[in-house]
Amino acid sequence: MYVTGMATMTDFGRDMARPRRRSVIGGAVVGLVVIVLVAVGVLVSVLLLPERAPSSLQGGGVSVSSVGVSSVTFDGARQVAVSLRTDQGLALRSGVSGVVTSSGCQVGGVLASGQSLLAVDGQPVIGLATSQPLWRDLSGGVQGADVASLQTELARLGYQVQVSGVYDAVTVTAVKGLVKAAGGVSADGSLLLSQMVWFPSPQVTVSACPASVGSVVSAGDSLGQAGGGLTSLTVTNPPGDGWVVVYDGLSAVMDSNGVVTDPVFLAGVEAGPEYQYFTANPGSGSLQLTVQLATSLTVLVVPPSSVIVAGVGTGCVVSGGQTVPVKIVSSSLGQTMVQVMSGLSVSSVEVQPDPDTLCS
Repeated sequence: MYVTGMATMTDFGRDMARPRRRSVIGGAVVGLVVIVLVAVGVLVSVLLLPERAPSSLQGGGVSVSSVGVSSVTFDGARQVAVSLRTDQGLALRSGVSGVVTSSGCQVGGVLASGQSLLAVDGQPVIGLATSQPLWRDLSGGVQGADVASLQTELARLGYQVQVSGVYDAVTVTAVKGLVKAAGGVSADGSLLLSQMVWFPSPQVTVSACPASVGSVVSAGDSLGQAGGGLTSLTVTNPPGDGWVVVYDGLSAVMDSNGVVTDPVFLAGVEAGPEYQYFTANPGSGSLQLTVQLATSLTVLVVPPSSVIVAGVGTGCVVSGGQTVPVKIVSSSLGQTMVQVMSGLSVSSVEVQPDPDTLCS
């Protein structure tokens, strides 16, 4: 009986333990079900309840009908491609040997026939644009086509000579005056090769000055170079009248075809690193320069939607209920720049005026 009683008590203990495990498992399941139901309820409430609208859409938003505008200075500066024209030029060769004591040679400068290019041993070397290069010394009594060529140029320069082909007393007087005006002296009125250098035209643009003050030159040496190098540049798609091309503090007017021939400006471009790189690397693309308005404008910066277009480059804006005629200057990056044509002071414009408004 003892053994049987012990077995019975053990079985009873096991039976008592089993219901507790089932209760723990059941509780966990019930808890999980509750959590799921709560989550489902939250989700349903989110789906069924209307979303709260932003405050700006709940009837309290403000509709913008006009905006304030301000004036700025506008020069329209932008980069453009230019094409270049160059030539080899002509060496201005010396007929004298000696030391260069002064010089009027300046790269990019313009020299006119009758002016001194430089001085050698204190005597001026005068440029003369004769129809043919002078090849000998000329003095009283000499005859020839070269004399006639000299007389023609002297007459163009304002000296009272007749084109006879004879180096007469009138020609002697004219040559004395020519040399004196250049800062030299011709005692007997002769014109020596050592006193002059031939110019190919009445005016030459100097592109090189190899003979500097203090250098020693010999007959036949180059004292300077006329033309050559960069002789002109052309702006691609020129913007029109009132615009200039600028580079490194220099500016030049372009003609209606965009061509620039200003010798000082060209010399500045030619001396710059961009031109040097471009000429050394011909396959590198086009040379870029800047174009801008010759005179800056005062313009209003307005939204594009505020401008009523009336024609090419013209229109109007509406300010304070009043129509204001404007010239459309430029437009980019969501901004339009206009110039007020009426002289009125405009501080605000309507953002979307009636498109049927007549611009008067």
